[in-house]
Order: sequence, then C-alpha cells, then structure tokens
Amino acid sequence: MSKKKYLVVEDSHAMRRVIINTLSRIIDGVFLEAENGIEAVDQFKVEKFDFILMDWLMPMMDGLEAAGQIRQLPGGQDVSIIMITTKSTKSDIIQAISSGIDDYIVKPVNTTILEQKIKKLELKKSTVV
Repeated sequence: MSKKKYLVVEDSHAMRRVIINTLSRIIDGVFLEAENGIEAVDQFKVEKFDFILMDWLMPMMDGLEAAGQIRQLPGGQDVSIIMITTKSTKSDIIQAISSGIDDYIVKPVNTTILEQKIKKLELKKSTVV
C-alpha cells in the first residue's frame, strides 16, 4: 500500500514546518508544501493528494478560493481538505464548511485534534464506495 500524500498550504514557512513536523510524528506519509493558494492549485493539477491542510488567510489566493478551484479539478472531489486557520468564529467555520472544506482546525495546531480529524476523514472515505 502506498503512502498517503499530504499537501500543506501555508504562507508562513515556520508554520508549514510545524505542521509537517507534527504530521510526520503521527502519520507515515509523503508531505509536500505550497506557500499560497495559487501554488496549491497548480500542484494539484499535476499531482493528486489524499489530504490538503490549508490556511485560510494567504496572499495572492486565500484558502477558500483555492479549495473551490481544487474542487472543480479532476479528482478535486476526492481529496480531503482541512482548513487550519486563526479564523475561529462560528460564522467563519460555517462559511468554510459550506464552501467545501471537510474539517476545520483553529491555530495553534493541537497534535491530538489533527490526528483525530485525519483519522475521521480517512474512515469516512473508506466507508464511501
């Protein structure tokens, strides 16, 4: 069985490292990164991912717009997208989920919560035929 592929999309290099280091401690996967939504969409056009962990607030193209564009691409409905952001109001979460985001984590990233959300989405995928 091949390793799952994760794309971490975050404009802060330091935060990308934190998320990738956290993921690598809890998951045996392949981790790639992008620093904005445009890079994320471009990477998804050439390589499919199992999960995308994406910041909302980024320059050039924010996470919601990038997620929307990815959802329109071939395979875009199959990828699990988790928004990782500082935006934390109930209306922010509702907006993200209604825009096609599968799950939502408020920064700072809690390792246990991240692992639980990924496992929940993996289970959901495995039960959908």
